[in-house]
Amino acid sequence: MKDIEKLNALQDSFAVVICGIIKSDGIISDSERKKFDDFFAKEFELSAEEIDTLFESAMQSDNYDKHISLLKEGFLGHPMQMMQFMKFLNETILSDGIGENEYALFERVKDGLLV
Repeated sequence: MKDIEKLNALQDSFAVVICGIIKSDGIISDSERKKFDDFFAKEFELSAEEIDTLFESAMQSDNYDKHISLLKEGFLGHPMQMMQFMKFLNETILSDGIGENEYALFERVKDGLLV
């Protein structure tokens, strides 16, 4: 049961950080939302309904430091997965143009994961 709880916590942390990037410019573009949906369908095998629920919940959170810390813990011993996630965040930012707030949160995530 503990593994499921850890997986759910990581899933929530990914969602909060990704949603933070998505909402930081005040615009939720179709391309950003599609990236979110595709990520959780592929990485966590969630249904469309589960993804919608996760998205709505994550959009309400802004406790980024807590979630960055949980992701850092989850990435221990998995540097390639961490770099792939950073690349994904970067692609999400670029999908609708780089905003100052998006990039600032990206830097915050990068610093939190790499320090």
